[in-house]
Amino acid sequence: MKLIFCSSIYRMKTYEELSQKSKVPLSLADHNLNSSIIAGLDQVLGMPAALVNQEPLPCFPMYPQIVFRKKDWKHAEHAADQNCGYVNLPVMKQLTRAVTTYAALKKLVRQSKDRQIVILTYDLHWEICTAMAAVRRKYPWVHISAVLPDIPSVMEGINKGNRIKLKIHAKMKMSQMNRFDSYVLLTKYMTDYVDVRGKSYVVMEGIYREQNGVGQIQHTDSADLVAQNGDKKIVFYAGQLNSRYGIKNLAAAVRQIHKKHPEYELWICGGGELEGYLKEQARRDPSLMFYGYQNTANVRNLQQQATVLVNPRQNTGAYTWYSFPSKTMEYLASGKPVIGYKLDGIPDEYDQWIYYVQGNSMEALAQKIIEVCELPLREREAVGAGSREFILKKKNPGKMCERIVDMWRGCLY
Repeated sequence: MKLIFCSSIYRMKTYEELSQKSKVPLSLADHNLNSSIIAGLDQVLGMPAALVNQEPLPCFPMYPQIVFRKKDWKHAEHAADQNCGYVNLPVMKQLTRAVTTYAALKKLVRQSKDRQIVILTYDLHWEICTAMAAVRRKYPWVHISAVLPDIPSVMEGINKGNRIKLKIHAKMKMSQMNRFDSYVLLTKYMTDYVDVRGKSYVVMEGIYREQNGVGQIQHTDSADLVAQNGDKKIVFYAGQLNSRYGIKNLAAAVRQIHKKHPEYELWICGGGELEGYLKEQARRDPSLMFYGYQNTANVRNLQQQATVLVNPRQNTGAYTWYSFPSKTMEYLASGKPVIGYKLDGIPDEYDQWIYYVQGNSMEALAQKIIEVCELPLREREAVGAGSREFILKKKNPGKMCERIVDMWRGCLY
């Protein structure tokens, strides 16, 4: 079997340089899952996938470069990867990426002596899906497959920005939904939208990789972020700062606790719509430390100082059925106790490792935070160690990607 992956990752040797040039933060969330999938598939297949890659950079002028030329590189020894060229302007970006992706895929298929070929994409980017479908029309034996991290029409109502632009973007993605031969779904409820009749699919809520990224992440010095905890109880959150994710409720809960228990503090890392709000709150509120957008090394540095990690996203809204919060997996792998809400998209096997909040009130969250933070240290450590073992053994790249490859083999042979 030959695997070609239309990936969306950064070459991590250049990530810091790209971040400095960009006028908006370059999120690593999609990069991390892409990279974990690549690592797992390479391991299971015993050879590196061929990456036809699109670095997820924003359009000009948010990223100050208009023309990107094709670049060859290797994500692993014996790999043959390429970043496709494109014109980094609205509309032109999608059109030129469709053309260059199609050319790259066609060349790889034509050169391959293997008739068992799978082309995989992450997400439903119009230009990538269009190129894949065109290649399959030309070479009918090619199997095309997609990893769906969410349902675009559902997420469109959550994301912030120009509503018309978001709606058009979601419709373009949704138009590609049913073009594939097989699917990797993040929750079982996605079949409400994906027509899987006569097709194969697996449910894989995510993958945890101990060192995320293809290649080595260039860590920056985080010594200035290290705080002296002493007897403090540190409540930690890192992620997208979206008002729908319960962050204001979390800040209010810790503020309330702090009035009676001044040793409690909330540390937040991330970027997004609430950044200005949190900066202002941190200036006035002694219980809140806001670190803004930080790289992976800095986030993990702060995370390891925490008493408890909290995902304040509540089980409200349709999107909870069709997405899995990746930070839950990352939190559990940290070896720290985790507080969260029982979201529809979280499988039951996670229940014994998460301290669930009962009710959506600020008081309910504050009560759960105190309850967990006041547990004996030995008990917190035992739960943290158990959750880490669960993630490392059952949600590692090899284990999860074996299911994907088994699905493809069932389709091809």
